[in-house]
Amino acid sequence: MNREGGHWSLCLTALLLMTLSGCAAGPSAEATAGASTTSGSKAVAAPPGPEPGSDIPNDTRCSSETKIVPETLKAGSTTSPAASWGSGTTGVLLLHQTDGDGMCGWLAHSQSFNDLTQDARFLTFDLCGYGQAQCAGTETNQRRQITAGIDRLQASGAQAIVIVGASLGGYLAVHFGPAAGADSIISLSGYGMAATDSFQHDLKRTNRPILLTTSHADSETRYQELRDVAEATGKDFAGFDTGHGYTMLPEAKATVEERIRDASVQFSPTSR
Repeated sequence: MNREGGHWSLCLTALLLMTLSGCAAGPSAEATAGASTTSGSKAVAAPPGPEPGSDIPNDTRCSSETKIVPETLKAGSTTSPAASWGSGTTGVLLLHQTDGDGMCGWLAHSQSFNDLTQDARFLTFDLCGYGQAQCAGTETNQRRQITAGIDRLQASGAQAIVIVGASLGGYLAVHFGPAAGADSIISLSGYGMAATDSFQHDLKRTNRPILLTTSHADSETRYQELRDVAEATGKDFAGFDTGHGYTMLPEAKATVEERIRDASVQFSPTSR
């Protein structure tokens, strides 16, 4: 081999080593993004992320027009990212629906509560089976999560607790909320997640104030059925024109806000 040929051989070898080194430097941004998986009925494995127990930076996953405080909600072996904002003696627990990447759905609608942030403290989290919740099971742990959420609000000074649930969250609010310690419940399109008899049973077994809402977009049949269920169980009903769950906001904003303020007055220590 002549000197010129040897020189080019060494150059090619160095170039190859530099290329391989660049490829092995680490996974791409896309590979490390860790898009979460959403399931309608079963718990799903959480994507790679922070160790359980650490605060999860929700603002990297959820867009919100409200300045939130990232938190971590624990319920036994269950760990979920959570977010809170606002202040005051009324605690509002927001339970999300099946779309919107867990609690991110509520955070996208957080501006609907801007008029209440001086009077109420809001808390939302990923339910088991959604977002980045790390759970061994779904339904039982969802009940524990709701109880843990109420405990968190009470520990922060809340003297009245309102649960606002959207769709799946609206059903869970009615199903688990009274036993978990909710003073008042607002269910946005929660009807239809369970059999009619089961839903009516849940409504009849509590004397807590419950507002059932739906819209004509949820179907005329469901609209009429829910109105009939509300009348049969002595619960309040509000119907709207469009939307499902939290997408009924802002049309339902005034009604929801009034209900939260009513609970604040009705369940304050001076009125008990």
